Amino acid sequence: MALVMKCLRALINFAADRFGTEDQPLIKSNAVTRLSTHGAWHRMRPRQGIIPDRRLKVWYQAVSSLRSEVARDFMLFLLLTGMRVGETKRLNWSYVDFENKILTVPREQTKSDREHQLPLTEFLVALLKKRHVLPKIRSMV
Repeated sequence: MALVMKCLRALINFAADRFGTEDQPLIKSNAVTRLSTHGAWHRMRPRQGIIPDRRLKVWYQAVSSLRSEVARDFMLFLLLTGMRVGETKRLNWSYVDFENKILTVPREQTKSDREHQLPLTEFLVALLKKRHVLPKIRSMV
């Protein structure tokens, strides 16, 4: 709900700036901004999406039963790296150093705006190698 209200505030502010003037404002005040002034926003708590140890077996069985091998590998990668979904979706093969077993996420792609280096286990290296598809070289005939 908070995201909806933030979008609404942005739209009202945009419309007020675009179509109103100081002499003739489009609206007197942005109602959503008043929520901030009065501290009336619903407090959003960070998700605690941790899978408890006792539920890992059930989670793993569910992931293993997925039809898509790519989806299974993606979920395992998320679990074993602790990376965010959005960051993981934007990964590039150039970030993976198979020889030194390190994944380097550039700062532009992280929420913290800092480069992140992640050591890769043998399991993750094998999983990534399985997913890595080298471009086929087409011969010029």
